[in-house]
Amino acid sequence: MSRKTSANRWIASLHRWLDRVRPSENTAVLVMAVAVGLLAGLGNIAYRRLIDGVHLLVFEGGWKLLGLEAGFPALLLLPLIPAFGAALLAPLDVLFPGEVRGYGLPRFLETVNLKGGVFRARTLVVKSLASAITIGTGGSAGTEGPIAQIGGTLGSLVGQLLRVGQERLRTLVACGVAAGIAGTFNAPIAGVFFAHEIVLLRSFSASSFTPIVISSGLGALVTRSIEGDRPAFSVPYYTLATHWEVVLYLVLGVVVGLVAVHFIRSFYALSDLFTGLKIPDRLKPVVGAALAGAVGI
Repeated sequence: MSRKTSANRWIASLHRWLDRVRPSENTAVLVMAVAVGLLAGLGNIAYRRLIDGVHLLVFEGGWKLLGLEAGFPALLLLPLIPAFGAALLAPLDVLFPGEVRGYGLPRFLETVNLKGGVFRARTLVVKSLASAITIGTGGSAGTEGPIAQIGGTLGSLVGQLLRVGQERLRTLVACGVAAGIAGTFNAPIAGVFFAHEIVLLRSFSASSFTPIVISSGLGALVTRSIEGDRPAFSVPYYTLATHWEVVLYLVLGVVVGLVAVHFIRSFYALSDLFTGLKIPDRLKPVVGAALAGAVGI
């Protein structure tokens, strides 16, 4: 008996059991939210381990191999490590075209809000591996986008397995995103707001809020139980010495807003520049990673 046949029989048995039990809609949604929260929390742990493994194998191994601990001039070879990591993405791009390159989170949000929130299992594997290679080899990327997509994909797969409607599927995707963000940053409240503001585009309703809160809390709980309860960032304690500081904060807000506009324009200008380069597309990430390594020096 093939694995696929065995899985299909297990799924059919699950549906027959659900037809006999017939839980209420609210109960079913809450149970699914618990399942998604637990899965996303475990997925976050596995993703962290994958990044650590790649970092240990490629970055630290490459650091010793190139003799970078000796400092200059050997340190000038540092860009080779993230460039090698970017080169490792080429086979993935060949095997799974469209899954590796591009702006992952915007495409993810497009799928959630315009295409029903249906994700394939391979998205989970490819996205985890590609982002772990990028981050683990010193590439310029963060974990919030990938873990949001990993958690959201897990939520989508649970919803597809149980054949829920499109609106419920979007809610389960948001549950997975909230749990992933909550586990990554040890911030369950932030996970809830991220899911509502970014994934559901401020589509607030009581029917979606409760399961998202449950999943977010469980995602953080799973991570805390394995990794320990510690903040993602060590933030120093601030006190307001004088009320005149408020004026400086107002100025700071304006300055940061202007810098944000400049950053966005610079980002897209550099993206357009790379798009116009007359080199093979699969070589462009290698060049970009080498430049990031040069900044690292």
